[in-house]
Amino acid sequence: MGRIVAPTLIVWGAQNPFGDIPEAHRMNDSIPGSRLEIFGECGHWPQHEHAARFNRLNLDFLGEAR
Repeated sequence: MGRIVAPTLIVWGAQNPFGDIPEAHRMNDSIPGSRLEIFGECGHWPQHEHAARFNRLNLDFLGEAR
């Protein structure tokens, strides 16, 4: 992951059954300049579980990445 140079947004569910929050932080720490957003009350599918928030976050991130 350390070779990733593109702007990177990591979105993680706080109750993700496939990976705990420390895993999200390790991923964020290993991708230079990445941004981590953790959604509370969320499992593995933030794009479905919190669609409006996820979409706004991504649109804002993509606007910043230009």
